[in-house]
Amino acid sequence: MITGLDLDHVGEFSVIVAIEALVLGLLIGPIFEAMILAAAVSMILSNFTHVYDEEIYRAMVRRDWLGRPYHDVDDWNSVPDDISDHVVIVGYGRQGRRLVKFCEKSINHML
Repeated sequence: MITGLDLDHVGEFSVIVAIEALVLGLLIGPIFEAMILAAAVSMILSNFTHVYDEEIYRAMVRRDWLGRPYHDVDDWNSVPDDISDHVVIVGYGRQGRRLVKFCEKSINHML
């Protein structure tokens, strides 16, 4: 959430693209003006959200707009303390499948 508040502006590059589109005749004047206005407003507001990102986040949490906040990875941890010799693989994409195969081969070699 806080990262999103820091990345919430349109950016100068978008303005350059809009100017080029106007020059090439790909945009009409009113659309270009709306884009410039939106970019200016977002750049101004992004300064505000960048400075006050923590306060905005806390206010949203207090109002329960974001659900339960997690302050630590241990808040998500529900693995019993007596478990050992386990491997937890998060994700089963290309790399996750490779890790599973490696673990399975390692276990088979141990047995």
